[in-house]
Amino acid sequence: MSSVTRPSALPAVLEDIAAQLDGTTGIVKIPFNLYILLDPEEQIAAARCASLNLGQSVKYYLDSTNLNRVYLANLASIQIYRPCEAWVVPGYSMPVLFPGMSRLVEQPNQSPRVDIQQPSPSQSFEAPQFQPSTSRIRRKRVTRTPDAFTAFSAHQYQFMKQKNPEMTKTDICAIIKAKWAKMDEEERKPYSELAESQQTD
Repeated sequence: MSSVTRPSALPAVLEDIAAQLDGTTGIVKIPFNLYILLDPEEQIAAARCASLNLGQSVKYYLDSTNLNRVYLANLASIQIYRPCEAWVVPGYSMPVLFPGMSRLVEQPNQSPRVDIQQPSPSQSFEAPQFQPSTSRIRRKRVTRTPDAFTAFSAHQYQFMKQKNPEMTKTDICAIIKAKWAKMDEEERKPYSELAESQQTD
């Protein structure tokens, strides 16, 4: 009886890493169906390759908004592009990213609302069946004071979206950032004043 050997998914993942780490981002997105084909040694090898390319340690994270995507990155790099938190969820072999969540605020004398534990290295990983929690999570609201860049980007975003409705939000934000970087203090001054007036209101 001959054993069937499956082809290694590592070369495809290494190609993804090389293609995505072109100096413009510190994040690698791997399709979940490709990730599950990696054995533990291949997962470590892929993470080591990404770490060497980035010059920082990386981990695997499952995206809760798209369960077909696994991030291979440093959490701080992911948070630059989207505010999120990583939670260890029972039944998952890697931390799960939840976008826009603040830290849980627990009431005194109550047990935590989420069972958080470290995954075991020998835990097998099957296709996730994500079910939203039935318990209510209290979120601490973070309010930010507007700054000059926020005032500038709000103004520019509406203007650019009207002129170019086919542009994506990512493209528009990149253009706004580039414009802001080229502006001198005199050009930024009206937006600083607008931000200050909004803070006093």
